[in-house]
Amino acid sequence: MLREWIRSLSETKRAKEMYPVIIKKLFDEGCMEYNDYERNIIRIPNQPFRAVRIPRADMPRERCLEVEALRRILDEKPSFSREELAHDVAMLVFCLAGINAVDLYNLEKREFAGGKICYNRTKTEKERRDRAYIEIAVRDEILPLFEKYRGEKYLFNFRERYSDPNNFSRAVNEGLKSLCTRAGVQVITVYWLRYTWATVAKNECGASTELVAFALNHVSAHRVTEGYIRRDYGPVDALNGRVMQRVFGRERVL
Repeated sequence: MLREWIRSLSETKRAKEMYPVIIKKLFDEGCMEYNDYERNIIRIPNQPFRAVRIPRADMPRERCLEVEALRRILDEKPSFSREELAHDVAMLVFCLAGINAVDLYNLEKREFAGGKICYNRTKTEKERRDRAYIEIAVRDEILPLFEKYRGEKYLFNFRERYSDPNNFSRAVNEGLKSLCTRAGVQVITVYWLRYTWATVAKNECGASTELVAFALNHVSAHRVTEGYIRRDYGPVDALNGRVMQRVFGRERVL
């Protein structure tokens, strides 16, 4: 039955891996809850996932902009509030080294100190031993946005305006769609900015793939060695400065 179900997902891009992985996780949690392996009380004896192969999701299609297209979006003057939100969030995401929108939504006031945002990435915080921690220097050109969107309890007021990060991202993407259409470029979502930052850093600023991964707060391929080394986030800030110089050429005035 599982094989047939997985086969029915074969034409999907991500569901063929994601759905079986989630169901397997639920099944494994059930075994941990109801089986007592120390006393050999096995209420769930079957292990169907041992006999099936879960396929890998397709590599996502390229989701990055040319530098000129990005400039055109950010140079487009917003004509209504949702476009203004999208424009400003796009600036925050890109100038903070491709930070995730959900992390902007979740940032607490205490996580902005000494001119840096110091936070744990929401997506992988619970899965990594280092709790997906990273520090990124806040550039002067986006400091006005920190005041413009200052929240009462959180760093930004996005949590006060939107009930959850999905609604926040949806609003930003709707604004981006309008901005992109008027700018005459391909319609993007806010996540494209993360891909674009990484591509500019690698292809146009000569950064190593390892440094780009570090800046994006991806898990290290040298996890054991990383445990011996005190982290220095200076190279991330230096690389981000080169990316900003490549895209904007000068300090951008908001």
